[in-house]
Amino acid sequence: IPYTNIAYQSIIIGVGYVITFATRPWQVI
Repeated sequence: IPYTNIAYQSIIIGVGYVITFATRPWQVI
């Protein structure tokens, strides 16, 4: 099981969420 791959994927998803929340107005939530 590629644990490194899972960790890397989690980081990418986390960064994606940060970028989305940073660029979109909070009213979307």
